[in-house]
Amino acid sequence: MKFKESWFIVTWWLMIIASILPFLILAWFNWPASDDYFDWMIVQNQGLLDTIKSYYLNWGGRYTSYALVFLLNPLHWGENSSMCWLTFLQLGVFLYLCFGISRVLVSTNSSSTLRGLSFGLLTIFWWAYLPRPAELLYWFTGSMTYLPGLLGIYYWYHLNHVERLFGLTKRVIWFALPFVIAGTNELNVVLMGLVLCWSMYDSTEDRKKFVLPAIFFFLGSCFALLSPGNSGRSGFFETASGLPVHDLGFTLKQSSILAFDSISNLLFKTPVLLIGAVLGFIPSETLKKKHPIGLLVIASILVPIVLYTPFCFGTGQVSPPDRVNNVVFLSESFLLLLLCRIVLLNRLKLNRLLIVARTVGLFCLILPENRVQSAWRDVLKAEDYQAQQTSRRVFIEESKVKYDPMMFTFTEIQSPPYTLYYGDLSENPEDHFNLGFARYHNIKAVQIKSHETPQP
Repeated sequence: MKFKESWFIVTWWLMIIASILPFLILAWFNWPASDDYFDWMIVQNQGLLDTIKSYYLNWGGRYTSYALVFLLNPLHWGENSSMCWLTFLQLGVFLYLCFGISRVLVSTNSSSTLRGLSFGLLTIFWWAYLPRPAELLYWFTGSMTYLPGLLGIYYWYHLNHVERLFGLTKRVIWFALPFVIAGTNELNVVLMGLVLCWSMYDSTEDRKKFVLPAIFFFLGSCFALLSPGNSGRSGFFETASGLPVHDLGFTLKQSSILAFDSISNLLFKTPVLLIGAVLGFIPSETLKKKHPIGLLVIASILVPIVLYTPFCFGTGQVSPPDRVNNVVFLSESFLLLLLCRIVLLNRLKLNRLLIVARTVGLFCLILPENRVQSAWRDVLKAEDYQAQQTSRRVFIEESKVKYDPMMFTFTEIQSPPYTLYYGDLSENPEDHFNLGFARYHNIKAVQIKSHETPQP
């Protein structure tokens, strides 16, 4: 048995490493894009504090995200090299989130083998089936807007349910963290509110301790959601889409459609139920049958709808960005896995459980068209992508010395690695990406011509 366990541990960690390794390799080839350049330009023009104030008044209430994005912008230290290290940070945060959520699914009192099994299953599944890795793991602005808040929500729950708030520092963090999370983005506001309500409902101790974090969360939510910039941002999208921003009927209908599509894709295009079945066979002392299964079923249906509501109501559009789909995927898959854990509550002998887990994990990796396979294919494209990006910079520097043209024209990046590629410059020189890129490289203007031969 010990030999079988050791063999499982070795093969299991090899599968986990195989799932994560291509994403780590691609981090070396990541470049800033879009808002990364524009935000850098605005900070250079207005200064940090004035930029945060301007964004809050004119663009939205995400005060925490603005501070993170403007302070940590990789362009403060260079393009590719600093972007690489920040990408490792973003990947590390997501990996730690996988570890943390696996601790919620499986008791920390379980054996190291069972905890490793839970961590491995969740890691393999989330990295293989995340809708769009680029917008959560590689694009700096998108990652800093969503990932820190998700990690903060988990850590707040962890402090309350695992560490029991020992120590003054942890108590202060637990009280203040909801205010910080409320300033990340609207989806995290919804998730933090749901986690806070669930924690109060599920608490077997004095619920008065939740009063102060609830007050801080309410104040932060009001400060974020009532920002003058939210109406301005909604007006921008309304003009672009032509749809009624404040039409509640449209919001309810479209949110329900998007939630149905998301749940359907999760159930029928990913092996989420297989993962849930294996997790359900793991013994647990923390998941009790007293937990309301019906409430979890309702939550699994309603939470995606609620998460899509801010987007539909605030923009009037029908197609959300993939970063929203990413958060819905993570939230809905967690609810389904937790539901499987509570519904099954079965027992399997450890040797059989390890065999089943390894089989399911391998199935996740070999199932066609998952993100791990795409990432490994993109590793083969990474050097060419790096060369195309570098050639643009070299051409710009050489041209500035020779004749300093009024307009730099390039063709689109060819065959980019989709896993990390967020987007390219625009044909419109006045596009925010183009403006920021031109300012960063100290040139007058830049544009893309899709059907011309590149100058470099």
